[in-house]
Amino acid sequence: IAGAAGVRTVIARGRRPNVLLEVAAGAELGTTFHPQAQRLSGRKHWLAYGAQPRGSITVNPCAYRVLVEEHRSLLPAGVVAVEGPFTAGETVRVLTESGEEFARGLVSCDWRDAERLRGAHTSRIAEILGRAGAEEVIHRDNLVILATG
Repeated sequence: IAGAAGVRTVIARGRRPNVLLEVAAGAELGTTFHPQAQRLSGRKHWLAYGAQPRGSITVNPCAYRVLVEEHRSLLPAGVVAVEGPFTAGETVRVLTESGEEFARGLVSCDWRDAERLRGAHTSRIAEILGRAGAEEVIHRDNLVILATG
């Protein structure tokens, strides 16, 4: 969490006299975790580590690739499963089909609508919901990738 915020972190023996002064002076003590090269913005850091997820959305491999490699929004067509309850604007976990969490995001709809839209093309959103709705389940500006592998 600290590394994602751009903070160097050291785990060292706390009973050692002056350990904080030595670490601050650059001494090689304990284990050092260097900050990530790409620091998360405050908002994305909150989304990744501060907000309590309310549910989850599982995506297909194509959606995974688009989210991770192309940094695009999650569209209904990429959704294969929805676990709620959650409401629009809440944080959800984004999972691979094998159940691994790789992202978190703020959803544009509640869990019932997300389930109804699961696998649908964006051109069918109004038809399925009976009203206009957001074209994406999670907009790319409201999504943070946690880990990929």
